[in-house]
Amino acid sequence: MSHSFFPRGYVCLFVLLAALVLVPAPASATNLSVNCPTDNLQGAINSLDPLGPHTITVTGTCTEHITIDGKARLTIEAPVGLTATIQSGAPGDGIVVQVINSRVITLRRLVIRNGSIGVRLTVGSESRFEACTIENNTLQGVRVLDHSIGRFGGWEGAPFTSRNNGQQGVDAENSYVYLNGYVTIENNGYPDGGSGLRLVASTAYTYGYPGENIIRGNNALGANVMRNSTLTTWATLRLENNSLGGIQMWEAATALFIGFEDSGAFYGVIIENNPRVGLWVSGSHASLIGPHRIRNNGSGAENIGGVLLTGSATLSVQGADVSNNIGPGILVEANANLELSDSRITNNSQEGLLVRRLATAGLYTDPAYPLVLSGNGNANLFCDTTSLVYGDPSGITNIRCNRIEQEKGPPRGGRVHEEFDHGKPPKP
Repeated sequence: MSHSFFPRGYVCLFVLLAALVLVPAPASATNLSVNCPTDNLQGAINSLDPLGPHTITVTGTCTEHITIDGKARLTIEAPVGLTATIQSGAPGDGIVVQVINSRVITLRRLVIRNGSIGVRLTVGSESRFEACTIENNTLQGVRVLDHSIGRFGGWEGAPFTSRNNGQQGVDAENSYVYLNGYVTIENNGYPDGGSGLRLVASTAYTYGYPGENIIRGNNALGANVMRNSTLTTWATLRLENNSLGGIQMWEAATALFIGFEDSGAFYGVIIENNPRVGLWVSGSHASLIGPHRIRNNGSGAENIGGVLLTGSATLSVQGADVSNNIGPGILVEANANLELSDSRITNNSQEGLLVRRLATAGLYTDPAYPLVLSGNGNANLFCDTTSLVYGDPSGITNIRCNRIEQEKGPPRGGRVHEEFDHGKPPKP
């Protein structure tokens, strides 16, 4: 029988002490100051170890391209009460700030501008933007790629703005985006067109309480949600004056809009004054729960109005106000389905609810939560005879629909009109 030289307890202690010796000591925090253009910001970044936490305080204007690669817990900020600028040397010349394989990167009180892309996050990076303005880049303001995470805004003293970029204000692909309040994405996509927020196979969460998120004046869509993307909004998200529409969802996207009232104040999705359409859901699913407002959308000959639901899409609306749109309040067509309750569809220039081309719509009302369709042009409820309306239409006047499912028996009879123009009543 062999015997250990040390008693068993001493062996365990020896192993523990050896393990502790082999564990690397944590890196020490480093604080640096960079005064541009005299100092070099990239050189300061390169001098830091990868673990952090580190802070670089920047003043002045840094005309250089910055790469943060393989870093963690790094903050680059201007002094409190000031801003610093990081910019490309010539308009459209490269990515101004690139974050690669890095975590817990905070950019604070910075103006980032004049590149092809303002900030690019890639290879699983995570960055927070506080009190930053991203502007005047020829392509995207911020691009989030490859399972990265972008966190924007979040409190009154740390708003975020992405503006005047040639394509999207914020663009995400296979990644995650958080609009945490006090976020403005505006006037992007000029001259060739681009949405404020674009999601491609990505997930976005917007939190707008108490500081709302605003997407406005973009030269295409406010939000373009596509290719299995998911958009969830809580409280106020305002989409206004975007040239093609407030929100478009397509290619199996999903959205959940949650709104509420607090002490008489309204917090919900506001989609208004978009020249073509407020909300367009195609081959996708959306739910609006709470006091959302879709108003004053549509204009001119190409108007669609408040809501367009098409391409086998589904939409559930509970508690919304869809009013004063140029065109139908809600248009449902092409195998789409609408579930409508506790909402007001009023004073739209064409039909309040138009159902056509093999579509269906369910109406649900309750004395405590009435469904109001009134004051709309042509008809409050209009359907062609290829479509079906079911539920409870009681209390709705000016109905032009022969296919309403009754509680007992088959749907009401009717015929398919040879010429169907929702702007005019059917021929007798």
